[in-house]
Amino acid sequence: MVLHGNWWGSRLHVWGLRESAPHAAPLTSETLREAVGDCSPDVLLAAVVDEGSMAVWMPCETPPDEPPAASTRRGGEASWRRLTVPTLVFSAADTIDLLANLPSPAPRMCGDSLRYWSRLAQYTLALLAHQQFVPDVEEWADGTFAALWRPFAPSREELAWLERYAALMPPVCYAVSSAPAPANGPDSALGGGPQSAIGNPQSPIQLVEDFIGATLDAVIRRNLGEDAFFARVHERARTEPVGEVRWLSALLGADRVIRGTREENLVLADQVRAWVGRLEEGTSAEPMHLCFTLVEPS
Repeated sequence: MVLHGNWWGSRLHVWGLRESAPHAAPLTSETLREAVGDCSPDVLLAAVVDEGSMAVWMPCETPPDEPPAASTRRGGEASWRRLTVPTLVFSAADTIDLLANLPSPAPRMCGDSLRYWSRLAQYTLALLAHQQFVPDVEEWADGTFAALWRPFAPSREELAWLERYAALMPPVCYAVSSAPAPANGPDSALGGGPQSAIGNPQSPIQLVEDFIGATLDAVIRRNLGEDAFFARVHERARTEPVGEVRWLSALLGADRVIRGTREENLVLADQVRAWVGRLEEGTSAEPMHLCFTLVEPS
């Protein structure tokens, strides 16, 4: 039994196979809950998360007896089969709860993908612990403005580490079937090969960035939303709808949308970006280190 995890739609989809061979059968939702519960100290979490399904590309070396719902493209030495698997769907905040609490080393049934996301969850917690995040504003494609918390200007060393880590992403992490079958060849979605061979249109670095941004934002909102002091801002946003208060309300609540007219939100977005931009100006050079020297009294 092997458990896999795919970050898709800002959610972690956990699924599993009874064995790692190409024709392995997917685990049922009930078996998934038991297996995840065995891996995580938080047994209740696996019992209450939503169920879902997801189509993934699976390699197969010989033409399979495929069910009606599957499609196979074959040529050369290998073929790819689209397989729909039951999943447990973890929200961004629940993803951190699951992955950050996995034992170290992780249980053998945890595949490379879950181990990969687990380490990235630890990095997200480190950003939170070091307060490396800022509030911001983003504009969606439909013109809506939303508030978000995002990682704040990591050092060049951290950026280089993230790029290297993204390059090491296990191929199963981007095996989601959202595009035509990959070109046939010896590379396997579960055992190696270039990212372009898999059907996920997001690159590994995009998946890493979305994972960190979504989980960091979700954990901050959950922690602040549980504080009665911060809950007052929502009432104030209704009675005193100035830009800063509307933005703060969208930062602290479950609803990220910033209320107000487009003209008002354009002005607010410019103000926020100018403020955040000044913060980032101070991080363009190498970070400064404050050092102290202890001198023994004579």
